[in-house]
Amino acid sequence: MMKKIIEAILVFILSGIIFFLFFFWVIPSGLSNFNHYFFSTTHDGIKNYYTYLYYLKYDSGFHFSGMAYPYGDLITFTDNQPLLVLTLKALEGMGIPCQANAVAIFNLLLLVGLPFTVLLFYKILKHYRVTYIYAFIIALILTFLNPQLERLAGHYALAYSFVIPLFWWFDIKLQLATTKKWWVTAIITTVLLLTFLHVYYLAVALLFYFFVGVGHLISQGVTKQNIKAILGQYLPLAVLPMAIFKVFMFWVDGVPDRVAFPYGFLNYRATYRSLFFNSNSPFDGLMPKFIQVGKVEPEGRAYLGFFALAFCIVVIYRVIREVKSGKRFGLDALNITGEKKLNPYMVLALLALCLAAAFPFYMPPFDVLIEFLTPLAQFRSPGRFAWIFYTIFGIYFYLFLYRFSEQYTTHNWRKYILPVVILISLIEGVGMAKNTLTTLDKNTLGADLVDRYRLPAGEMIYLCRK
Repeated sequence: MMKKIIEAILVFILSGIIFFLFFFWVIPSGLSNFNHYFFSTTHDGIKNYYTYLYYLKYDSGFHFSGMAYPYGDLITFTDNQPLLVLTLKALEGMGIPCQANAVAIFNLLLLVGLPFTVLLFYKILKHYRVTYIYAFIIALILTFLNPQLERLAGHYALAYSFVIPLFWWFDIKLQLATTKKWWVTAIITTVLLLTFLHVYYLAVALLFYFFVGVGHLISQGVTKQNIKAILGQYLPLAVLPMAIFKVFMFWVDGVPDRVAFPYGFLNYRATYRSLFFNSNSPFDGLMPKFIQVGKVEPEGRAYLGFFALAFCIVVIYRVIREVKSGKRFGLDALNITGEKKLNPYMVLALLALCLAAAFPFYMPPFDVLIEFLTPLAQFRSPGRFAWIFYTIFGIYFYLFLYRFSEQYTTHNWRKYILPVVILISLIEGVGMAKNTLTTLDKNTLGADLVDRYRLPAGEMIYLCRK
């Protein structure tokens, strides 16, 4: 047990150092002015610093008075990370000052989430028996490529890329546990806490645990005993956090007429282009333009990496070959890693991708159905659910390459495929993250404004209000 704890600490510290050096390289002014640095000062970027800082200075409880004057709104709808501001407000009440360093705390949590993401990816890969070095490097790649990193453009609470790997790691531990009720309790508690970072995490958790429950049922066989056991575990995980949150909203929400069917569900979805191409990739120019067709939808962006399209073609070819050879089509035909424990997550990935693409709801006559699923329509950007697909696809892809390389330990050119792909993917991931942050940094005027007006960072509220 102690060995695993030390290993986890080392992975976290090493990846933390790597990300510190990366940020120091890309945005040195941000680290040197950490309490004055805004990752984005446009659109939602400046608004979400404003709502966070305004609440700390002027508000308390669950009400936010800094918008929708004179009525205000619930903090859960202001994107100011309620869990964070409520915690800081409580610390202030205990005499621990936080406001003077509020921006630094905000920024630090965003950055700390990255080595935590690496650690969780690492633990998942180790669960599937990947060696230490490969597990660490692959975890780094999946973190650098992670589409949630782009949320530093303004949706900061959605930039915590550790959330979905955490849900996966929890499910692995749940499956291994002899006494499952403690893990069920821990998962429900964690989901509720994350809901007060951003409500989308509640929707992601609902879909994750409902769909993975379906995956476990299909993998284990649909029997009366399995249905009872899996429903007993996964129905509370999927439904109970949502029910508790609904009760909370009923108790504190004073707005009786919120929009039941907001715009966006049928539009802000994952597309072929949002999965397989990204203009921030340093290799985007190498991709032929004639295959980069279809709708560009930033809200559905979950870029899978330079090799993803070719790999998907290989998977489809192998599935067709299995079917044509007379074998029965099933999860084993789709899961070409040979790792049967991955089967439930393959089901989860495919179902999450369908929902992320709003399939079949965006197609007439199925588009009418969404009007009867108003709780789902409240999450008006279904493309974000493709982050689940990204997480599972990434593990699936590199696990396949790792298993493939294990077959060729002698002097065979195929054993070099994995290290070459990893090297290119690491270059791509670092390049994409650099391009994303460099683009944002050009629009980041937080430190400049503070210097110009000789104000502490907390007084940026005043500028935001003007």
